[in-house]
Amino acid sequence: MKVCDAIMGSGKTMAAITEMNERTDTRFVFVTPYLDEVHRICVGCEGRRFVAPDADVCGTKLRHFKSLVRAGRNVACSHALFRDYDAEAVEDIASVGYTLILDESIAAMEVLPVGKKDVCLMLASGLIQVDERGRVIWADDEYDGAYSVLREPIDSGYVTLEEGRLLLWMLPLRLFEAFDEVIILTYLFEAQPLHYYFKSHDVHLDYIGTKKDADGTYRFAEYHADQKMRLPQIHILEDKKLNSIGDKRTALSVGWYQRASNADISRIAKNMYNALRHRFGGKSVECLWTTYVDYRRALNGRGYSKGYSTWNMRATNKWSDRTCLAYLVNVFPHPSLGQFFASKGITLDQDAWALSGMVQWICRSAIRRGEEIWIYVPSSRMRGLLKKWIKEVSIDPDEQDLYENREQSNI
Repeated sequence: MKVCDAIMGSGKTMAAITEMNERTDTRFVFVTPYLDEVHRICVGCEGRRFVAPDADVCGTKLRHFKSLVRAGRNVACSHALFRDYDAEAVEDIASVGYTLILDESIAAMEVLPVGKKDVCLMLASGLIQVDERGRVIWADDEYDGAYSVLREPIDSGYVTLEEGRLLLWMLPLRLFEAFDEVIILTYLFEAQPLHYYFKSHDVHLDYIGTKKDADGTYRFAEYHADQKMRLPQIHILEDKKLNSIGDKRTALSVGWYQRASNADISRIAKNMYNALRHRFGGKSVECLWTTYVDYRRALNGRGYSKGYSTWNMRATNKWSDRTCLAYLVNVFPHPSLGQFFASKGITLDQDAWALSGMVQWICRSAIRRGEEIWIYVPSSRMRGLLKKWIKEVSIDPDEQDLYENREQSNI
């Protein structure tokens, strides 16, 4: 398994397109978060005749995917469909022989929305049981109550009981093992959930980077851990009044929003409007903002409502014209995930976890086109992480020759 862990603008997707176009004896499944990127692959690899699964062909996209795999076709699809692969799809992939290119890391697990007390009640009543492998089994076929929404994920066979919580393993290891080769395209991979998932299963990873040939062609190359770039200017709003709402370490976390008063929500909404419209002078078409989806409506405001994107957005060029940003979250991994990995002797780096998602989100903006941006990050913790990252990845004048020589050696 290979991880192309490379900074934004390093040509990861273009290198993957080169790889797929040149390896004509290899079948590929390319998986990306967004459908516009699926189209990009089909166009960029026109000679390889990639196909995007279509529900109109076989009734569902999954059925069409399996039909394409059995025919040995190259396939480009979304993360959503990838998570839906069933045992039959996995066996088809293993039987025919494919290389997977996964554009951006994908959530390997999630905590099902049911509390520990509810889990205890379900166990005590015999509604669910836990087998010798630790898998949760739905045991009452006649039940039709409030917990019925949990039956489908439990029946998938990928739910386990960990520290009193139900964990859904959305990407069983067998799915990755079905491919002859796996290449993951991302940045800051070791801070991401999929890395911890692989680590808990002792999966060996080889890291690769990218290079740009003299003719402008990107391709995979040797990995350099000390990645730096000529970063466009990022103007972080320093305003004591607007930032004070995020002074506490946990401010703007999920828990903070859950406990926030109407006055708190109103204040953060007004702060965002002030930052985007008055401090940055942003027009509607220039603004991009995010918060947790449950609070999007409460923070929506005239002039920037259409510029909302999810805080964990990845791998899309849709927002590459946005220069005025507001990042209104303070990300922490779910405590149950931390407890699970701790039971395996693995410690989650909470700050790296948070930074990874924030950098990926920011990199969807105009900064990916080399343009300067203005950003409001009220959380003191997230703002500090961003400043530290900028300092670490920006090329110092004293290092200019080193990185220019490296670029030349890659040509």
